[in-house]
Amino acid sequence: PVRASPVPSVVPRGRSARGIAHCLRWLRLTTLDYEDARGNPRKWDMAQRTTRKEGAEVDGVAILALLRRRAAPQEEVEMLLVRQFRPPMGAVTIELPAVLVDPGESPEAAALRELKEETGYTGSSACVSGQLAMSPGLTDEAVALVVVEVDLDSPANRVPEQALDESEFIRVNRVPVKALLPTLRELERDGFFASSIGHRWAATAPSRQGRRPARQCGGRRPRSSRAIGGGRGDIRGGA
Repeated sequence: PVRASPVPSVVPRGRSARGIAHCLRWLRLTTLDYEDARGNPRKWDMAQRTTRKEGAEVDGVAILALLRRRAAPQEEVEMLLVRQFRPPMGAVTIELPAVLVDPGESPEAAALRELKEETGYTGSSACVSGQLAMSPGLTDEAVALVVVEVDLDSPANRVPEQALDESEFIRVNRVPVKALLPTLRELERDGFFASSIGHRWAATAPSRQGRRPARQCGGRRPRSSRAIGGGRGDIRGGA
């Protein structure tokens, strides 16, 4: 059997920014100086968002919208995915709706705002996760996953209309939760890229069918009372 290497009991310390190599409107490239678990000095090149405010805990939110009919609770629960072209990937991606958090805005408020703008649906926040790393070997970007309950019997959700920016071209897909994983695999075979958060959730989605999430999703929750993140726009770059 394969044996995992022991994890150092000492957390690396002394992280400090050595200098900014390049800074753009939305991103900057920084070199870090830090000490590893053995006290050896190390350097690490990383990307950062310029929109994150001092002391902020997350840059943005990803939105898991669960669609149900209160009048027919026995019906299959659906969720929302969005398709859009991502220039860095050079392809159309399949993602959960996502957005940066505005200054002074809570993760829940950002999620409800973007869900309405990007998909046309309205809902209520059921729970918010702790901080989730997006690509920890490359960037310190962190997001919160916000679960939103969408009542399909609500008049506001009968004819959902998007309110997209001029530069946004987003297609919304309703997918049964039970069919999420095979749907993602089929789309990947057709040349689409699926988001990592969507795939991780899909792995256990069938066991969640019909269950309502607890108020607290788990993990260290971002504090809603303070400004987290900054700069309105898409969570993965640009505005």
